[in-house]
Order: sequence, then structure tokens, then C-alpha cells
Amino acid sequence: MDKIIDEIRFNDVEFLAEEGKLGNKIIWRRDGSHSMDDLQIILEFEKLGFQYKIYNYKGEFEDKAIKIEFEYKGKL
Repeated sequence: MDKIIDEIRFNDVEFLAEEGKLGNKIIWRRDGSHSMDDLQIILEFEKLGFQYKIYNYKGEFEDKAIKIEFEYKGKL
């Protein structure tokens, strides 16, 4: 079952990664401004064996709304 999240903090990554390793996709919706912290979170998921796709979606701030889908593929 996919898990849709509107906010991820760096401390949440390991817990969410465990859910992802069980076969759940982690979908992070970001609506509004983005920061370097966002990039660090994406890179941490990547280090834990996740691939990601980034999509635009219709959020409140359409020009800045993205959806990041993480899927566990195993460590390389």
C-alpha cells in the first residue's frame, strides 16, 4: 500500500525506509518552496537503496508543487 506524506523530516527517513522495504511506495508531496533539506532527504533515501521519480502535480502552489515517489530497489 502506498504511503502519501505531505511532510518529511530528516529524522523520519529511516522509519519510512523500513516501510518502503516492505513493498510500500513512499510518495512525498511538496507544495510551495523547496530547500536544501529536501535534497538531503532525497539523497538519504537514495543511499538506503531507493529509486525516485519526481512529478509535477496540481497543488495549492501549482508552479512549485512536486510529488516525489520513492521505491525500494535494494542497495547497489
